[in-house]
Amino acid sequence: MAAITWTDVDVSSADTNAFTFTATVGSGDGGRTFFPCSHARRNSAVARDISSVTVDGVAATLVKKEGDFSGATQPSIAGIHMIAASALPDPSATSVSVVVTYTGAMNRGFACAMAVTADAINTTPHATNSAKDTDSGGGPETLTLDLNAPAGGFVIAIGGGYGEASSTRTWSGLTEQHDTSSQSLTRFSTAYANAVSAETPRAVSLTVNDANPFNVGLSCAVAAAFAPAAATVSPRSYGAVIG
Repeated sequence: MAAITWTDVDVSSADTNAFTFTATVGSGDGGRTFFPCSHARRNSAVARDISSVTVDGVAATLVKKEGDFSGATQPSIAGIHMIAASALPDPSATSVSVVVTYTGAMNRGFACAMAVTADAINTTPHATNSAKDTDSGGGPETLTLDLNAPAGGFVIAIGGGYGEASSTRTWSGLTEQHDTSSQSLTRFSTAYANAVSAETPRAVSLTVNDANPFNVGLSCAVAAAFAPAAATVSPRSYGAVIG
């Protein structure tokens, strides 16, 4: 069985291309895996992308990202990264420094949530999916994130975008963990499910509703599923004695 726990969340309204987040990750050892999940937005149509994510100075691996990277609309970018605690300078650290860097300044809010699993997992994602809505049409809009789920594994997701104070983000197929404003008109949400059954696919979605239809049209979300590590069997020797 592999289980995920959300341990921390932080937001910033700074206008910068690099955001630093000190995340509590609980106690444990190098067997843990950390999943920094980020979201940021700009209020002008310029090309932007996630450049890198580091944890205590070590590069994390991209799992999945989504957003308007071309700059055709006001970019909203969501991403999931991962890194093994054993790769860090101190594998037993109870807090870590996460730096999320973009290719240019984001000036409508940044958020990062940290998820941690203490169980051994298959570090290759079982499945991923992403969705975005950039047509500026009316709401509500449902971002479909259906993905295959492994028996005994977990699914994590993050999504966000423009949002009035009265706007809502509703998850289906996952349990919401955070629904937070990182700046005026910028909101994000995280969700997960543990101990999932094998499903092909598991129905997952994020429905965004806002009084302003333009806001709904700038939302994006990503999801990833991970399986427990394969069980290992110790080799045995078999022989016969004849005599």
